[in-house]
Amino acid sequence: MKIKHRPGVVLGPTEYGIDIADPEAISIWREFLKRQLLKDRPNICDCGCGELIYLGEGIDMHEGIITKGNTQGLPWQPLIYHEYNSFLVRHEHHMNRPMLREHFFRLSCVRYGIDAIEVWLNTLPFKTRGKWPNTVSL
Repeated sequence: MKIKHRPGVVLGPTEYGIDIADPEAISIWREFLKRQLLKDRPNICDCGCGELIYLGEGIDMHEGIITKGNTQGLPWQPLIYHEYNSFLVRHEHHMNRPMLREHFFRLSCVRYGIDAIEVWLNTLPFKTRGKWPNTVSL
């Protein structure tokens, strides 16, 4: 299975027709998403430290708004592997610093707009329990 980037199409498994029940397809999707985000975004760690990141330097993709832990064991977990919810962080930061949901929510709102983020959140098959800011300080 090979995934081809489609400019102008949101990077989400549904938008690309990925079979979320197929573990191999999801693994290929996550690798594609990470590579594409490294190409499309500024080379700055998303944790907020401001450090530069480069391909091949131990960069993790972190699901920051809705985490793997929030969706563990659910059949629709792969829906969280979406550009709105995926953040590139240095491995050592991912392991040793707190990854705050509010930080990543704000960062996505800056990148894509609060309306797009809320629409995406509402497509997930559960209601989030987190309290999202009514206003986002940018």
